[in-house]
Amino acid sequence: MFTRKALIWLSILSFVMVLLTLPRFDRNDIFIKSITTDGTGKLSDSEKYVAITNYFRGEVDAKELLPPFSYRPLVPYIASLLPFKAMTAINLINLAVLIIAIFILYKLLHLLGIDFSSSIIACGLFVVSFPTFYYATIGFLDPSLIFLLIIGTYLIFKNKLISLLIVISFGVFVKETIIILPMILAAYLFFNKRLFKKDGLILLLSIIIFTIGFFVTRLIIPANPEVGWMPSIEQLLFNITRPRTFISFILSFGAPGFLSLFIFKYKNSIWLNEKFALTATLITGVIISIALFGFAMLSAYADGRFVWTSYPFTVPLAAMVISEFRNRMIIKLD
Repeated sequence: MFTRKALIWLSILSFVMVLLTLPRFDRNDIFIKSITTDGTGKLSDSEKYVAITNYFRGEVDAKELLPPFSYRPLVPYIASLLPFKAMTAINLINLAVLIIAIFILYKLLHLLGIDFSSSIIACGLFVVSFPTFYYATIGFLDPSLIFLLIIGTYLIFKNKLISLLIVISFGVFVKETIIILPMILAAYLFFNKRLFKKDGLILLLSIIIFTIGFFVTRLIIPANPEVGWMPSIEQLLFNITRPRTFISFILSFGAPGFLSLFIFKYKNSIWLNEKFALTATLITGVIISIALFGFAMLSAYADGRFVWTSYPFTVPLAAMVISEFRNRMIIKLD
């Protein structure tokens, strides 16, 4: 349960999130077209998700849909049921799940034992971030992925592993990047010396569920399977010669990411001693997300969205750093 004080602050942060996402909502880019690609009229990946939504409404032929976008049917399907145009429906879902994610994130921080003030500040970093402003409501599916990663991480630390399997089973139909959760589960079990015990079977089940879902997603929409992203040197060269690649990485890794690096400064804290297993699991999540960005450099148009997946891990780490800093400042003042 949330205290009245927590509900007030989390509601304020929810309102701030709405305000931050308004300028780019539905790619209208109010007052900012000069700094966005959408000022040129390009819809990027969101055009594919709009087409999938309209496919579920019977307005688009499957031949017009392209992998790997067609392998991510759940959010477009839900959007197709809403009484709004496709782009708006997707973005309303995005905004809704991100607002819910704020509350789950707070519960995750509380579960880790982080004090109230540090938790609220960390949730604020999640809300007031470049990905929230730039990517949240422009027709991408990443907000739903972030939402599921936060829920999944909470369930792992809460030891609700059966519920985690349910999240993964839905997540694979949102985006294949949900594979991060089985990896985080593996890290959590490893650092807690439970990998080769009974819980290891849950890890195996999570991999099986992901694998089955991975192939089932390819059967839902009869799109052209020969079209898709493949790693290539050409794509890597394209990405490394684009300043936007590195600028978007830095902006998206953001305050949570760079703050989280300072966790190594507090070697004598509980986070690197009594609670080392939790901290190490979160650090693993950050490494996986950065590796995902590296893979995107080889196979896709790499931008900050790929490192946005680090937020379920960098925000808790940043909260730990903030908590340690505040505690030491109080001690010094005393």
